[in-house]
Amino acid sequence: MPGLPIDLDQLHQQTGGDDALEREVLKLFLAHAPADLNQLTRVDGYERRVLAHRLVGSALGIGALEVARLAASVEAGADADILALSAAVAEAVRFIENHLAG
Repeated sequence: MPGLPIDLDQLHQQTGGDDALEREVLKLFLAHAPADLNQLTRVDGYERRVLAHRLVGSALGIGALEVARLAASVEAGADADILALSAAVAEAVRFIENHLAG
């Protein structure tokens, strides 16, 4: 669904349509992405690139395409995108929490 922080069609494809797996990968994102982002804001250089790369992978795995795009930008050295990345992660987290509760 365009415009949503999570592309539910991509999520469905990534999980093979398995609802339990979908919930599990969403919960993993909730458990790790905010912590990775928090740590990313406190380091630089190689450590920042590693954390940004990890966010790219986890975001692509759930269809959080804007998070993935911004994390890839930070991984490439665009530190100015960290604030936008933080906002995108927060938006994805809110969406996931509502999705899981619904």
